[in-house]
Amino acid sequence: VLAGYSAGAHLSLMAAGTANDPAWDGEGAPATDASVAAVAAFFPPVLLHAGDARERGSSPAANLLGPHATPEEARRASPLSHVSAAFPPVLFIHGGADRVVSGSSSIVMYDALRAAGVECDLHVYAGQNHEFVQVDEFGEITAREMALFFRRTVSQKEEIARRIEEQNPFARRAAEAAAAKGTP
Repeated sequence: VLAGYSAGAHLSLMAAGTANDPAWDGEGAPATDASVAAVAAFFPPVLLHAGDARERGSSPAANLLGPHATPEEARRASPLSHVSAAFPPVLFIHGGADRVVSGSSSIVMYDALRAAGVECDLHVYAGQNHEFVQVDEFGEITAREMALFFRRTVSQKEEIARRIEEQNPFARRAAEAAAAKGTP
């Protein structure tokens, strides 16, 4: 699993979206499986723009790629450009008042991943700016959310799914309805 904050979240999402793509392997890179099981992305830039053509959720490419980034380089370096059904589960945590990376960044990526059928969660903390997790209470609760997300999607997936079905009557009814229809 990968977790990252801001530019580190961008890199985590890029690693997840380009895993095992030879175009992203370095020269002489060993033949190693680079698959990612899940990602926790805290306030990530997911869509980069070069020049004045700004889209919802985008950040200036110059912030990550330097002042001479081209639109094509910005597109290739945008995790949003690598969304597919093969993407691993993602947890997004963002401040709703983030002035460094707009909260719409996580929302745009979340929407694209959901449309591709990828399991993901989105937590937006109203009134919070960039790096809000540095505050004790926010750091503690977001660390717990991240740990639960990784257990729920990777390390204890079946056990937690079973407990949800046992303890949540709505989940139980949905599972029973799916079983009656013959769908998993």
